[in-house]
Amino acid sequence: MASSGPQEHTPLQTEQVDHEGSDGDSSPQSSPTEYDAVPVEGTTWITGAWKRLPWLSLLSGLCTVACAVACIIVLRASDGANTEEWTVTPSVLVSIFTALGNASLRFALAEGFQMAWWRRATDKPRTISRLHEYYQHGTSALSAGLSLRHPSFIGVATLLVTILAIDGPILQRASSTALVVRETDAVPVSITLGTQLPYGFTGLVFAGDNAAIASRSLLNQDFASVFDDYNQRRPIPAAPALGSGCRGICEGQIEAMGLWKTCNSSEEAVVTPLMNETAARFALFNRTLFGVEWQHVTQNPPFFTLEFGHTAIDKTFNNSRSRPDDEPYILLNITYSPVPTNRSRSIFTHTCRLYSGTSRYPIRINNDTTQGSPDGTTLNTITITGPSEFVPGSVQDVLQSVASLGLPPTVEGPGPIQPYRLSLPTFPYYFPHPDCWADGCPLYETLGGLSSAVEDVLSAHVIAGGNPFGIIMTMTGALSNQLVRALPTAGIRDTSGTALNSSLSGLGTFANAVGWDDPTERIMEALDEIMLRAAVATAQTDVLRNVSWFYANANTNSVEAPPRNGTDAERYRLMPQPQQVPMRQTRTIQVFRSNYAFLVGGVAVMLVATIGVMPLFYGFWTLGREVSLSPVEMAKAFGAPVLEGSGAGVTAEAIARSEVGRVGVQYGEVVSGVATGTGPETAESKGELRLRFGREDEVRAPVGGRVYA
Repeated sequence: MASSGPQEHTPLQTEQVDHEGSDGDSSPQSSPTEYDAVPVEGTTWITGAWKRLPWLSLLSGLCTVACAVACIIVLRASDGANTEEWTVTPSVLVSIFTALGNASLRFALAEGFQMAWWRRATDKPRTISRLHEYYQHGTSALSAGLSLRHPSFIGVATLLVTILAIDGPILQRASSTALVVRETDAVPVSITLGTQLPYGFTGLVFAGDNAAIASRSLLNQDFASVFDDYNQRRPIPAAPALGSGCRGICEGQIEAMGLWKTCNSSEEAVVTPLMNETAARFALFNRTLFGVEWQHVTQNPPFFTLEFGHTAIDKTFNNSRSRPDDEPYILLNITYSPVPTNRSRSIFTHTCRLYSGTSRYPIRINNDTTQGSPDGTTLNTITITGPSEFVPGSVQDVLQSVASLGLPPTVEGPGPIQPYRLSLPTFPYYFPHPDCWADGCPLYETLGGLSSAVEDVLSAHVIAGGNPFGIIMTMTGALSNQLVRALPTAGIRDTSGTALNSSLSGLGTFANAVGWDDPTERIMEALDEIMLRAAVATAQTDVLRNVSWFYANANTNSVEAPPRNGTDAERYRLMPQPQQVPMRQTRTIQVFRSNYAFLVGGVAVMLVATIGVMPLFYGFWTLGREVSLSPVEMAKAFGAPVLEGSGAGVTAEAIARSEVGRVGVQYGEVVSGVATGTGPETAESKGELRLRFGREDEVRAPVGGRVYA
């Protein structure tokens, strides 16, 4: 029988083993010196420049350089460019490129920082303190700045990328705007103006059975408005006529209704008597020294005959005439006498006929909002810049106008009282209203109203009439005072009739010391302006509006005015056509200005920061796997027990996708140590409370005030 006494325990024998793999398998070895370890799970350590090349980081650095180049291109291309030509302003584009470049470089820094940290951790032993410094240099700009006493590539790169934020404000200052005056030749401008006076546009007369009721033409309503604008000196508006093309101040030549001037000139020399000459000598002196006279001339008076104001002058129906002799015209007589030399005075006379036609005007269109006056009075206006030039062969002719539409020269139609007949070559001077069939109805004239209008404002008379007591001057009209010129001693004489100034001997009388300038230029300027105003007002007016009703009535057998729309009505219309003319445009525009000093500064910051990040990738080919500074990957690298079984050398992403990645963990207090004794003595066991990550069933939340080992 065996003894029941106490048994002898055999001491526990231990073996030194080498643990291979991540699964904890071990096998005894006899003093191993070298062996090949093949991990059961993990990642093969593969080095090499091509296999480990950081493509995304490289592309990020290139993207930053490309964005810097794009900023240069944008600011160079926009320098001096019109702001209206850029849908997106250069400053916005520069902001986009700098933001994209900065974001790309920050990505490259993050990747390079991770590679640089792991390379330093693998190439040779380093203290944990130094590795922590590297980590701080890459995550804190403050730590990177404080590390300049013992700098590292990581710290320098972090500082440069932090400073990179200033490139945006610097490059923003590189683009600004300014107002400049820019001239462009041959800008196509579309403009529509009346090139012919509408027949019957300016004048209005009333005719009885055998004579005109008024002594001269009245102004019809349309032309009265035009002439009132001229009298009030209102700007000529461009809005009704201007189409497109002019965006500023445009200068060029356009064609519009005008006057053909055919003039004859003469000169007469006279001697003015002195004060000491006989009374008979004075009595014989009677001269017009200055005068402007107007007359509307037609071949026949406006009798209200069967043809209702049409004369009976035969004409050849063709388009080859340069000037119809029987066209109505304005007769202009101009007389002026300059200041005489001693007693000799020359009196000049110009006799002109003014026919309606087409002229070429040098004009300036002001369509520039930055050049106008505050109240807008000079915006969108037309100004004549020089004398007009008549277009040869453009004298107005109703026969040519009708023939240009392909209409027959003779039409007849019924009327409520008697039939009417328009026979061309029977030429109309006066155009009755379509509903007018009785005495006292208005007859419209093409030039009669213009003649009456200018007669009111541009007529003048200065007559030097002699009598036994001397010469008396009679002066009327504004031009008489506007153009008068007098010698300094006019009217100053001694009792003998000799001027006090000996160099002007014999010029004692007022008539011998005054004269008048030639008013022709001023008169023609006024006529040009009035005609151009009328051209703007009639830009959408049918030239034949007072003629075409004859044709419409003949077709419809009615006395109503022709319709102003419809296909058939277009046969009777002669509308002004748009003109496409090249003009020199002067425009005040807003342009971009590039400040190249700020451009160089901003681009330099981007490029220097990019260069500073590149050294972080040095040695990337020595890293055998993808690396990061993820807390999971770092914990695995430091051998955290909670990550055992996840494989060696795997990335944080691989750990997160493995079985270990689904284990619940918590940071808190964990009891570590060895328990001794049994039963109540267990309370005397020694253990340590530590703070660390552990499995969820091993960890409790930290307790305030408790000391942890």
